[in-house]
Amino acid sequence: MRYLLPLLLLLPSLVNAQAIEPADPALGRKVDFYQDLFPVFEAKCLACHNVKDQEGALSLESVPAILKGGDSGVVVVAGKPDESLLVKLVARADEPAMPPLPNSAQAKSFTPRELGILRQWIQEGATAGSPPPASTLGWLPVPKQTRAIHSLALSPNGQFIAAGRANRVVLFDTATKAEVASLTDPALLSVMHNGAPMYGAGESHRDFVHAVAFSPDGDWLASAGYRIVKLWRRQSDQELNQWDAGQPVSALAVNAEGSLAATGQADGSIRLWDLATSQPGATLTGHTGGVRGLGFSPDGSKLYSTGDDKSLRQWTIADAAAAGQLGLPNEATALLVSKDGTLIVTAQADNKLLVWDASAVAPAAEQPAEETTPAAEGDQPAAEAAPAPEPPKPVREIGGHGQPVTQLLLVPGGDEFLTACRDGNVRLVNLMNGQVPRAFNIGSPVLAMTLSADAERIAAVAENGVGRIWNRANGQQLAEFKGDPALAGASYN
Repeated sequence: MRYLLPLLLLLPSLVNAQAIEPADPALGRKVDFYQDLFPVFEAKCLACHNVKDQEGALSLESVPAILKGGDSGVVVVAGKPDESLLVKLVARADEPAMPPLPNSAQAKSFTPRELGILRQWIQEGATAGSPPPASTLGWLPVPKQTRAIHSLALSPNGQFIAAGRANRVVLFDTATKAEVASLTDPALLSVMHNGAPMYGAGESHRDFVHAVAFSPDGDWLASAGYRIVKLWRRQSDQELNQWDAGQPVSALAVNAEGSLAATGQADGSIRLWDLATSQPGATLTGHTGGVRGLGFSPDGSKLYSTGDDKSLRQWTIADAAAAGQLGLPNEATALLVSKDGTLIVTAQADNKLLVWDASAVAPAAEQPAEETTPAAEGDQPAAEAAPAPEPPKPVREIGGHGQPVTQLLLVPGGDEFLTACRDGNVRLVNLMNGQVPRAFNIGSPVLAMTLSADAERIAAVAENGVGRIWNRANGQQLAEFKGDPALAGASYN
């Protein structure tokens, strides 16, 4: 113990013995804080004295923060380096010497020249000078195969899950477990890389999305990537565009990609509409009566149409031209194309459904006309002309409907489809054998029907103002509503 006091008394002298003597930096100009001094602080001080981690409540990351000082008070007195605590500490002439040695950041003491730069900067007034140039990052595209999820958030009503998947923000429906949206930042669409767009539709950030969060009302979603937080606002249903078809529209179809729509008009014409550019396309003419049914082939290369003129027609989309037709026994009220595009179903005004081979709608090969010469006296009479080929016949006829069918809807992933009938029923029909495994009654002519995204629920509305929802698998009614469902208080199981 008797040796401890002398050692403690020697500490100040030991510190002073290690003191650093400043050297003239020989800059030949005024010190520029960001060019000359900030790199020294960055290497030897900022590990502990930055905006986030301010040991002793002191940050050396900016001139205002330095002049503000910390728990020990003012550390820099402009114009007076010998009265500035920061100079004394980094010169290791006072306690606590900075940076402490050793340290976890492996920072080293100031060199005499670095100390000279600090003293000159303070002597010259400790000004900020010119701000540093903005850093430029060399961004590269996020590989398309990168799909790892780094963040998740559940909407307040439990309807949606937001996932930060690589640089995308993807929304999933919790009921159907299906992806319903991938958010797009329009500002990214103009970013180029090697002469081509770096980002496309559905990409939300330049870097991985590490955090997502919903607002309490669920109308806002925040996502965070590299130094960026983006806010997304949920949009209510709104009109995106309006087209004037020039005639009452009696049929509508959209191709599988969602890029092209076709509308059938009461005057027999068909209009094509580009959904990507919102521009009208070609007009197809040929029907002599109103068009009641339309359907694209699965690959989108063909369009089929039918209607009041008792014909089923095929059109090629590439050149917007007629490609074939066949006659029907009655006016048609709806049309459906099978999942593989090989069969066409037409709903007839006599309540029947006719299933056609799609190849029968293609034009028959033209036969060259035979040359004939008048028969000379005594010659044998010319051979009779070959009989005309019989018109194509349907592959299958499906009955069981008490009134005309006004809508046909394919069930994804199988050979079943739905019919909306004016006899008050929605029916589930097997395309391959014509059987009707299930019917859903609504008590009045059906106006429209639809399927949920997972095809497990069927919804329909009727002329009596009633809407119903059923389970497709077992036929159980899940809900009934009248008018506005929000006011009717419909319940869903």
